[in-house]
Amino acid sequence: MLKKLLLRTIKYFVVDLIVLLINLFIVFLLVYKTHINYIIAVIIGFIIAFLLTYTADRLWTFKGTRIKLLKSTSRSFTINCSVLLVILFFTYLFVNYFQMHIMIARIISGIIAGIYSYILDAKFSFGMLRLK
Repeated sequence: MLKKLLLRTIKYFVVDLIVLLINLFIVFLLVYKTHINYIIAVIIGFIIAFLLTYTADRLWTFKGTRIKLLKSTSRSFTINCSVLLVILFFTYLFVNYFQMHIMIARIISGIIAGIYSYILDAKFSFGMLRLK
């Protein structure tokens, strides 16, 4: 069981890493090419990232979940709204109080949010965080 948990965790973070790179590219384009406010850019990137990660997690990472699609999607969306708040909080904090570059701040906030979201998604969205 521990081996399955480890494999699932690795899959989750592989998906998260790929989508984080896509998200960073979107944020970069929006901030530096279209001059959209970085908070708005982070929100737009996050919405796109949610759609990508949920689909990949449902089909690959947590394949075999017994939680119905609508229930799983609504739970994951709720969790990811709280993840967005974590990302926005840390991005704002790092940019405005620690004078970090927006992209560095977004990477660090993404790492923090990734750990937080894995625990909540695995437990509540897909019902697969059990150590029996």
